[in-house]
Amino acid sequence: MERVNPRHRQAEPGRAICARLGDPGGLTRLVSATTSQLLDSLAYSGVPYRVAAPLGGVPVHAWDLRALAADAARDGSLLVVDNSLTTSFGCAALGRGADVAFEGACALQARDGDSPTDGGGGGSPLLFVSGARGRGRLAVEALPLDDAPPVVWEALLATEGERERRRRSANDAAQVVASYLRCHPAVAHVWYPGLRDDPSHAAAASILSNGFGPLVDFALRDGWRLVTDAPLVQGLLDRLPTHAQFRLRCPAGAARPLVMGLECALVRQG
Repeated sequence: MERVNPRHRQAEPGRAICARLGDPGGLTRLVSATTSQLLDSLAYSGVPYRVAAPLGGVPVHAWDLRALAADAARDGSLLVVDNSLTTSFGCAALGRGADVAFEGACALQARDGDSPTDGGGGGSPLLFVSGARGRGRLAVEALPLDDAPPVVWEALLATEGERERRRRSANDAAQVVASYLRCHPAVAHVWYPGLRDDPSHAAAASILSNGFGPLVDFALRDGWRLVTDAPLVQGLLDRLPTHAQFRLRCPAGAARPLVMGLECALVRQG
């Protein structure tokens, strides 16, 4: 019989959040830790693990979590999924093969550009950490990290609807922007898992729901440049290591302003 630590079984309203996280048993923990502290704690436990994220890399692409889980199982490792970008609203990681999944609980407190797992904007670093049955759940229960009190669960439950609305809105904005950029004469290539011809579209469609994430990567053609501090896009663009390649981080409700901003920011050289 699987061991259950009563200290970690959540009561209402925690159980409502646990169900959304893919843990109907209510054993998800809300811990005070950054991502690096969480991973250090897992490493200290001596359990071998691999870390993956549903979306990531340069250029951005979706990962087939089921395939990664199978690879991890073959060498006896846990698959630990960082779900902070997509959240469990967008990727049910435990149902896609993850042994452990975590995501930031303070995303609504973070400023644009801050890490939601590190308490951007002055919020405390809080992580939801869930484990699938077996070694994943035991690993989560054994983490030597402080648990948040019930009052914090209550406050987070009150923001659940707004958090989902913002995530969907950001994903919708990214889909619009990606479609716009692929038709722009300045753009040589667009990487966005929501585009049907994107190399990772099939993987994204199999693991993501309600959108394909807020990140759009693109490369410019010769003879064009991008004014990164132009109005409406300032602070949302990052230059990637590849020459003339950029990443746009789309906030909620910004499809039209972003398109207008890019129209002004993409200019011919000379």
